[in-house]
Amino acid sequence: MRLKQIKLAGFKSFVEPTKVPFVQQMTAIVGPNGCGKSNIIDAVRWVLGESSAKNLRGDAMTDVIFNGAASRKPVGQASVELIFEHSDNTVSDSLAQHLADRNEISIRRVVNREGINSYFLNGSKCRRKDITDIFLGTGLGPRSYAIIEQGTISRLIESKPQELRVFIEEAAGISKYKERRRDTENRIKHTRENLARLSDIRFELGQQIEKLDQQAQAAKRFRTLKSQERTFKAELALLRHQKYQAQAQAEQTKINQLQQQIEQLVLDQIAADNQISKIRTANSEQSQTLEALQSEKVRLSSQVVRLEQNIKHATSRLKVLSQERDKHQLRHQQLDEQLAKELSELSSLQQIIEKTSPLVEQSKADLGVLNDDISQLKQQSQDAQARYQAQAQKAQQQAVKKSSLQVNIEHAKTKQQQLLERQRQLTQKLQQEDSQQLNTLIEQEASLVEQLTALQTSRQQELTQHGEQTRLLRQNATNIEQSITQANWQISQLSQQAEKLSQSLAISDDDNSLDELLTNHQITLMGKLYQHIRVDETWLVAAEKVLAPYLEAQITADDITSLTDFDGQYNYQLLIKSSQPIPVKANSLASKIDGIEFFPWLISQLNHIQLVTRSSELSAQVNNLVDGDSLITPSGKWLSANFISVGQLQNTPDVLDKQHQLRQIDEQLTQLNQHLERLNDEHQAATQSCAQSDQQLNQIKQQLIDTDAQLNSAKQTLALNQQAYRHQLTLAEQAQEQLAQIDEQLIELEAQLSELIYSQDELQEQGDIDLNTLEQASKAVNDALNQKQQAFLELQQTHHEHKVTLETALTKQKSAQIHQLRLEEQLHGLSVQLQEVGFEQDNLTQPLSTDEQALTELQLQLHQLEEKLALQHQLLAGASEQIAKCEQDKKQIFSQIERDKESLNKLYINQQNYQLRAETALEAIPEHMSLSQIKANMPSHAKESLWQANINRLAQDISRLGAINLAAIDEFEAQLARKQYLDQQDSDLNQALETLEGAIAKIDRESRAKFKSTFEQVNHDLQQLFPKVFGGGSAYLELTGDDLLDTGVTIMARPPGKKNSTIHLLSGGEKALTALSLVFAIFRLNPAPFCMLDEVDAPLDDANVGRFCNLVREMSQTVQFIYISHNKIAMEMASQLTGVTMYEPGVSRMVAVDIDEAVAMAELS
Repeated sequence: MRLKQIKLAGFKSFVEPTKVPFVQQMTAIVGPNGCGKSNIIDAVRWVLGESSAKNLRGDAMTDVIFNGAASRKPVGQASVELIFEHSDNTVSDSLAQHLADRNEISIRRVVNREGINSYFLNGSKCRRKDITDIFLGTGLGPRSYAIIEQGTISRLIESKPQELRVFIEEAAGISKYKERRRDTENRIKHTRENLARLSDIRFELGQQIEKLDQQAQAAKRFRTLKSQERTFKAELALLRHQKYQAQAQAEQTKINQLQQQIEQLVLDQIAADNQISKIRTANSEQSQTLEALQSEKVRLSSQVVRLEQNIKHATSRLKVLSQERDKHQLRHQQLDEQLAKELSELSSLQQIIEKTSPLVEQSKADLGVLNDDISQLKQQSQDAQARYQAQAQKAQQQAVKKSSLQVNIEHAKTKQQQLLERQRQLTQKLQQEDSQQLNTLIEQEASLVEQLTALQTSRQQELTQHGEQTRLLRQNATNIEQSITQANWQISQLSQQAEKLSQSLAISDDDNSLDELLTNHQITLMGKLYQHIRVDETWLVAAEKVLAPYLEAQITADDITSLTDFDGQYNYQLLIKSSQPIPVKANSLASKIDGIEFFPWLISQLNHIQLVTRSSELSAQVNNLVDGDSLITPSGKWLSANFISVGQLQNTPDVLDKQHQLRQIDEQLTQLNQHLERLNDEHQAATQSCAQSDQQLNQIKQQLIDTDAQLNSAKQTLALNQQAYRHQLTLAEQAQEQLAQIDEQLIELEAQLSELIYSQDELQEQGDIDLNTLEQASKAVNDALNQKQQAFLELQQTHHEHKVTLETALTKQKSAQIHQLRLEEQLHGLSVQLQEVGFEQDNLTQPLSTDEQALTELQLQLHQLEEKLALQHQLLAGASEQIAKCEQDKKQIFSQIERDKESLNKLYINQQNYQLRAETALEAIPEHMSLSQIKANMPSHAKESLWQANINRLAQDISRLGAINLAAIDEFEAQLARKQYLDQQDSDLNQALETLEGAIAKIDRESRAKFKSTFEQVNHDLQQLFPKVFGGGSAYLELTGDDLLDTGVTIMARPPGKKNSTIHLLSGGEKALTALSLVFAIFRLNPAPFCMLDEVDAPLDDANVGRFCNLVREMSQTVQFIYISHNKIAMEMASQLTGVTMYEPGVSRMVAVDIDEAVAMAELS
């Protein structure tokens, strides 16, 4: 077998998919330093299973992935594939099975950036161990002697004896035996540990079996007594059943007699009903006659009423018409009088109008003349007022100017005072100026600035520390909030699951009539059976199967023997819950159901169902069952000697499983709610801590702000004081100059003040004279205007009075004319109404006499009809008396029937009560015992009291046995079988231990033999090769110990002319040649498929390189060589040159040259 080619992609500098073919026996890989030649050797080592990044010249396993270059991006994974060619039969057994029916074997390894490695063998994914196992004993591997890198030569020579032994073992092919021996030793260790545990278990089982044997004997005695007790109880139940049946039959006889009596009373009641019907039929005919007479009476009464109303209405209308005629005649007379009065008033108004009209025209003309005079006077007044206002404005301006002068005077006086005060202050300041106090103040401010700066730094550090603490507290609060959200979500999910389970468990309640029945008998329901029990999770299926008919049964603690109203319309089950628990048998189904011990009827069945954990034990235990007992497994397989039930019943809801899930969810909800409360408390505490921390943080911030403000204020004060000190000196110099200037300004101000006072006096005198003259002229014009306006007003008032008088007269005249027309119209209307009233009186008088005659005749008919009605009422009263008597008789019969029915119901209740007791007595009989069999086996002298005494006696015998472990028999047999099984296992383990120890002894013998023969052969070959490589001298291998299994190996070498005592005294080149001699000696014994050498000729001179090349050429007949070299002699030796270039920085590429083809081409050219 030989290496055909290597495929690289993304491995170190080989970023592009690259194939490196090896078609010759000797291939030299050449290229400049750093071009990636050694990466090919690393790729082979890596794909063979190397797991150390250090040996691959990296820090991590992902460093073998191309990490990018100047113009290349990093790739996501690296892949290397080796393809081996099978050209002969020199392969190991492990390789042979993979080369069956094929000429090539492919091994590939892939790694990605996440560090995930994948191995492939012939395209199929495999483990790293599968790859390493294939090459065990072949010389190939990640650290075998077939791959020799730079520095490996020196490490090989200088390696420890145990490390050098590894190469001999690999050559001997016993490395795989060492792996097997290590596995075998681990198995022996585990086997001895198992034996120790098994011995402890067997000892404990022996003690348990002794105790179980005693308990089993007691359990068998208990079963015998219980069997007798069951027989007596069944026969006692049959006796009670027969007694209650007889009592029920006696009650049935009484019921039949009472039913006959009720039937006779019902016939009498029917006869009374018939008599009442006949009387009511006759009474109905008379009632119809009475109704006809009453209808006729109503008709005649209505006609009488109608005629009386017509007569009354006509009489009333005639009276009204007579009154209206008198009223119209009186109104006509009044209107004539008013019309005469209106004509007289119109004549007076005409005279007033003719007298007033000339006066109105005269006053209107006088008003026009006065209006013209007033207009002229108004114009004169406006002109005088304008002159006065102009002069007043001028006077105001003078007053403003005077005020301004006064202000200037005051300002000048004020400035004079200020200058005098300034003069006094400057003089005093020059006298009292002292800078010593200011210097002291500056020093104090500087000290304060230093203290505040230190305080500011301290508080900034405190703020940073407290801010970090606050951040951690908030992060904790946030984490708690997330936990609270998660807990709420879990509670919501569990609540939804619980709601779904509750809905699926909900079954429609019984109808109201059943509730009414139970309420009437004072029976209180306590829920359903599945709500009162709790089943072990392992036995849910079994319990569901046995209790399926009763899981929906209602539970009550009341006495149900009073229930007698059983009818087909009801469909329900009632179970009585006892206040005292009933003993539960061990290893029975009842022992796995908590709460079932309070239900006597169920516990009597479940105590006889024994538990079997494995179905394989059923057949062995079913033969040991007593009558009435059965077996059941956790999967629900239920059988006894007489029946078997396998599988789930159809249409059976998994009530217990859902109830179990619901309880688990409730427990989880309780835990989650408690956890949520704790989280809320923690969150509240965290929130309070955050709030306190925030408050403290704000206080620190505020303190820092206050400190900053104080520091800035102190700095400003210091700067101002320093500036004031510098400015103080300047002010002192300027003060003298200002004093001289102030003296000059005071002299100028005194002169200006005198001039301003003089101008003010002149303006005051001129303004007062002009304003008085204009005011007198304006007053004279206004007086004349007022006189004219007064005369105009008086004349205007007179004109208005005349005009009003004229308009009033005209209005009254017009109104009187309209009133006259209205009176004439009213008179005409009254005349027409008087005529209409006369006609209507004539029309009403004639029909009135006709209606009065008809009314007399109808009253006579109505009297005769009332006499007939009185006679008919007497007949109906007699019929009613007969009906009342019959109804009384019927009521008495009905009362008697009700009393008989009540007695009948009591008899029914008693009969059903006895019947129910009889059926209840049968329920005490186990299902597996037939009634006919009990009757046949029961003695003839059996009595209830005697049988009850026997049962009490047996109960005492059972109680004297004490606590009984009913499962002891099964447990004894099970533990005994287990003890026998463990004894057999102990024997098997001891035999296996002997076998493993024998295998190790065999491996040791074979390993010693192979190691010895290989060591001798390698030593012999080394002694032959060493003189060839060195041209003389000697070398040999030596063992460091006597035990061939763990002895080390050392190498001794003496080149020609040297007598060194240790190999460490050799030069680097001599060490390299010695190591090569050893490697080639190993290759002679166990040649690997190929040998890879990485610049092993670097420390050699040309002469030694020549001897090295001759040795390689000689061995290449049987071994494929792939080597990296910079030496020309070594390159010339190669059959094929494969070049590695790095034209693109960081990216390696291949250039291959076949030497033979190149020589042939050269010869042709």
